[in-house]
Order: sequence, then structure tokens, then C-alpha cells
Amino acid sequence: MKTSRLIAFIILSLAFTSCGAGGGSSRKTDAENTDAAAAAQSRAKYLPSVTGAPGEIFVIIEKPYWEGEIGSELRQTFMADYPFLPQSEQTFSVFNAPHSAFNGSFCMHRNILTIDIDNTAETPEISYLLDVWAHPQIVIRLTAPDEESALAMVIAEKEKMSAAFEQKERDRIINNTRKFENPQVQNAISSFIGGTPFFTKDYSVKKQTNDFIWVSHETTYVNQGMFFFKIPYSSSAAGDTVLEDYLDEIDSALQANVPGMRDNSYMVINRYIMPGLKYVSYKERTFTEIRGMWELKNDYMGGPFVCHIFPDRKGKELVVEFGFVYAPKYDKRNYLRFVESVLYSFEWKKNGNSKK
Repeated sequence: MKTSRLIAFIILSLAFTSCGAGGGSSRKTDAENTDAAAAAQSRAKYLPSVTGAPGEIFVIIEKPYWEGEIGSELRQTFMADYPFLPQSEQTFSVFNAPHSAFNGSFCMHRNILTIDIDNTAETPEISYLLDVWAHPQIVIRLTAPDEESALAMVIAEKEKMSAAFEQKERDRIINNTRKFENPQVQNAISSFIGGTPFFTKDYSVKKQTNDFIWVSHETTYVNQGMFFFKIPYSSSAAGDTVLEDYLDEIDSALQANVPGMRDNSYMVINRYIMPGLKYVSYKERTFTEIRGMWELKNDYMGGPFVCHIFPDRKGKELVVEFGFVYAPKYDKRNYLRFVESVLYSFEWKKNGNSKK
């Protein structure tokens, strides 16, 4: 026990020293960054937990560059509106500070981007590192010899950086969900479609029929729900109407299974704000993602949704995972990000085991 505490103390001391010294001119080669990442992985159990709220990014950059073109590119990327929410919310909440302020507890932030413009650097470089000063953490380090090359690197890498932060947020949610998984809910879904996402114990099966499962986590003012059902494979026919065809099938299932509080009210997809469709490859799985707004027909409730559509294992039907949020009193970005991450955790049942 004493040895473990001593190791943890040494690692924390070194971590904070590195962070405090990580200002203006600190640089590492790719090989050194690779070694650092491997070392961080091996010592992760000794690292402190990350700080900061979900969806935050801490950008370490000198003020003139933050207020110039580099900062403008970063803000346009990270602070763009999160798609298909009923009100404007940034994709990430972004904070910035100069290198001189990057020390102590700031090192432990969950998502860190450091931009170091150093005229001794020969070429611009960027590194994506995990668990440098805390766990589970992502640190992106960009170094460049001048402002022009740094800006070019930011423009070239901005979408990748945003995706890396998004993926790390998703990974944290999935890993936490796995720690407190809910076998009862997972077994119900796995028996129906042959696989299941991971759920925490605060989720329960609200409705289950032969062809529809409704899983929900509800508090006084927030409802994070998910539906699981199947639609005909013919709904995936290619062409200009593929989105409309999917929406028609989804609306049919929602009308039949998700009633509102008032007579003749039920959930439907809001087509005034037409949903968006894209195709996603993720961990050896491919699926169609549809993102948009839902509403209650003949009532006044609504909110954002995201759904994944993919073939069942027999290739005869399409599985629909439909996640939605109802939170009229609150911002919805983090609630929807959580639901979406649960959908991303889907795994097919293995070896006939109903528990994945």
C-alpha cells in the first residue's frame, strides 16, 4: 500500500512539473510522444481523475494568437452550433489561457489543446496523446515555427481534432456505463434484436411488445429515452427518397407505440426542420445515422433525437435504435450526447450469451 502511494505521489509530482513547464518552447519528437503515451497508459491507474465538465475544451495558446486567425478557426470549429437542437448550443464549451497559466490543476482537464508557436521548431507537428496528466484525458499538442504554419495546421486538422474530442467524450460515457451496466435491460434488448447497447442501472424497460422496446431514464424535468424496433429491409432502397422512406417507417412505429398524454397524441418526426442523414463506420460496424427533432402530434412536446439503422444479423430486416431527449428546462447537448454514446456502445450478442 505504501509503495503504491509513493508511486502515485511521484507520478503526480512529475505530471504537474511537466505541465507547469509546458509553456512557450517545450517540444517533443514523435518518438518521444509515442513513448510518453505508452508510459501514460501503463501508469493510468495512478493518475488523478480528469477535471472539467462534459463537453469542455481547454485551449492553451497565447492571447494574440487566440484573438487572431488561429483562434477564429478554433472557435468556428469547436463552438459551432451542435446540430439539431431546439435552441442554439455550442458543440463544445471552450476556455483558453496562455502557457504561463497552464500549471497545477489545469493539467488535469479532460480535453486539452496546446498550441506552441516556437521559432526553433523546424516544421509544424501535431500529436494526439492520452492520459498525460490525468485519466481519462486527451491532450492534443500542436507546435509550429510561426503563426502562418500553425494556422495552416489548424485548418488541416480542425475536423480531426473536433472528432477526437467528441470520440473521447463518447468513450468516457461508454466506459462509465460499462462499470454500472444493467443486465436486465440489456438482456431484454439482446433477446429481441440479437445485441444491445450498455445501460446504467437508472434505466428501465418502460414498454415491451413483440416488436418494440422502450427503455427510459426519467427524472422530474428530464427524459432520456430509447426505442428499439425493426423495419423492412426494403426501406433502405437507394435513391433520393431514402431519408423519407426511413422517416415514414419510423413515424409508423412511433405512432403505434409512443402515445402522448392527450387523446390522439403521439410521437412523430418533425419534418418542418428536415432531419439529416449520414453513413457512419465505427469499430467494425457500419450504420445509417439520422439526426433531427421529434414532436408530439396534437400536443406541444418536442426535442432532439438521433437514431442508428443497420441490418440485423440475418440480413432480412433493419434494426432501429432511436434515442431522444425531453428536457424543456435545460440545455440538451450533454443529455443528447449521453444518449448517442449509449447507442454507439451497441454490441452483437456473442456465443449465445444473452449478456453480450
